[in-house]
Amino acid sequence: PLCSLNLPLAGMGADAIAKGKLASGLGLLTTVLCVLAYYRFSGLIATIALLLNLAMILASMMLFRQPLTLAGLAGLVLSVGMSVDANVLFFERIREERQKNATARMAIRNGFDRAWTTIFDSNLTTLISALVLYYVGTEQVKGFAITLIIGLAISMFTSVFFAHNLFEIAERWGFAKLGMSDWVNSAKRSFFGPGDIDFLGYRNIAYAVSAALIGIGLIATFLRGREFLDIDFNGGTSIVFSLDKSMEPDRVREIAQKAFDADENGLPIQTSLTNVEMREFQKNSVYKLDVSLKDEAQVRDRLLKGFSGANGAKLVTYDMKAQIVGKSQSGLRPANRTFLVAYQDPAAPVAPAPDTSAQPTAPTQPAAQEPPAPAATEPPAESAKPSPVPEVTTAATLSFVDTLGSSPARLNASQVIETLVAAAQAAGRNLVDSQIDLEPASATNWTRTSELGFSDWSVKLPYDEATTQAVLARMREAIQTKPVFQSFSKIEGRVAGEMQQKALLGLLLSLLFITIYIWFRFNKVSYGVAAVIALLHDVLITIGILAVSHWLFRPLGFLLIEDFKISLTIVAAILTIIGYSLNDTIVVFDRIREVKGKSPNLTEKMVNTSVTQTLSRTLLTSSTIILAILLMYILGGEGILGFAF
Repeated sequence: PLCSLNLPLAGMGADAIAKGKLASGLGLLTTVLCVLAYYRFSGLIATIALLLNLAMILASMMLFRQPLTLAGLAGLVLSVGMSVDANVLFFERIREERQKNATARMAIRNGFDRAWTTIFDSNLTTLISALVLYYVGTEQVKGFAITLIIGLAISMFTSVFFAHNLFEIAERWGFAKLGMSDWVNSAKRSFFGPGDIDFLGYRNIAYAVSAALIGIGLIATFLRGREFLDIDFNGGTSIVFSLDKSMEPDRVREIAQKAFDADENGLPIQTSLTNVEMREFQKNSVYKLDVSLKDEAQVRDRLLKGFSGANGAKLVTYDMKAQIVGKSQSGLRPANRTFLVAYQDPAAPVAPAPDTSAQPTAPTQPAAQEPPAPAATEPPAESAKPSPVPEVTTAATLSFVDTLGSSPARLNASQVIETLVAAAQAAGRNLVDSQIDLEPASATNWTRTSELGFSDWSVKLPYDEATTQAVLARMREAIQTKPVFQSFSKIEGRVAGEMQQKALLGLLLSLLFITIYIWFRFNKVSYGVAAVIALLHDVLITIGILAVSHWLFRPLGFLLIEDFKISLTIVAAILTIIGYSLNDTIVVFDRIREVKGKSPNLTEKMVNTSVTQTLSRTLLTSSTIILAILLMYILGGEGILGFAF
């Protein structure tokens, strides 16, 4: 659906969006082909309803100005999957009616009537979960919930009303062909015979396998500790940097991953790269990088080393233009003051100041009675009196630009002062903050402690012109090694503290309301408890496999497995899994209720019969979704890899 509509994926770069469009388009095509191959004419009706469903969802999101984030994409995938599942439920019911020798018109009407209850229950329970998540969830979770709510409402219209009426019209005009493939039931009969499969007979094996998987997953989660959490939870550093020339995103991502391959403990450093488009820069030259490292200096050094030019591009750095605009003498000061080192030869040692504590202090003479002493290049002899020298200051203007010369670069006061002090030290001079007089060339209500950056500064240094030029030359050398970052900020855990509690509260409330609704619909609390247990089972195994990926990504890297961590994207994927798990459970429960009828007791045979009768629907819906997600996993790129996995 993203191939034909220019709906932005918020938070993703241009390359990730392009790959997402390709993967989504191929996934949709695969789903359509599977449905057409299995259900034939009915599959054509389902395809028309599905395309209408997608068009209405995306149009609604554009109408409400709701950006399609990765969490929103998760909600879209779930709503599309449930739309496909609703059609499959109708078709399986129609097949059952035809096997009872019902006419085409009766098969269509009875099929839709019998499937309606299941569709209503599954959609309503998912809607309850979405509403609770929206009410108490974080911003990312709300994006998932909004997309899912819109998708569920539209899916009910397209699957129940639109598809039903298309069938009715086709049947009246004589176009309805209700023949369908039956590969699943044919395979079932070949392996298990014509009767029901004894699913409950394998329950002890299933218990053991599930317990082992959950146990391994919990141990792996415990061993990984906080390292299992992504930047979104643990925090890190976010940088927007620019290159001196255009470079393809995949190549930039490769260089960045190599620069941030592992930390001091040998553990992988997580990186996330996004292509950014800025008007004043050429295409594919500005990128946003999120890394799990929090040390600002280490992040700068690694990035500068990675993009040193050896790989075909280097970071845009600062450049500085300096101009001496004047010098002044402001009275006399004793020659033995500490800052006289500024007037010495850099190679000469600094003479210690004579101890005058035991000598009477010479009275200060008026400046007019003694001619100014020339600037000395050597310290006075110990026996001589300190000679007063003029206090010299030199003024200069500094202009900062990037090395491309395309735009001014902004530095704040603390950055200018810090660089000046370091440059003076490199030139063999002593300089402290209080000796630097500076102000931006154009600013109102500016204070020295302001964090605002400016490209032009006026500076006064306590040196003569030659010394000032030497210091500024060293300053320019240092400036040219500093990368220009469009932004450089710390990422605090975006889902920390109160936000984590809100996310957990939303999940617990969702489970509570689902249990209450299923209890009400099936007249027994055990149904609701069973649904929640099945849901937790699926989530725990998923999280366990994610945790184990830490030990699998090196030997199984060819399968695109990475050292996956719990991120907001993974949270969206887990919410999607909850939706699918709940939907599958409700479908089976509805069939159990139908098979049980008015019987006072539920038997193993009833459960086996119900699961066998819904097997075709379960396998077909799951397989089409798995194929679509598999294409997203292989072709969707880094931005969506964790979600698809």
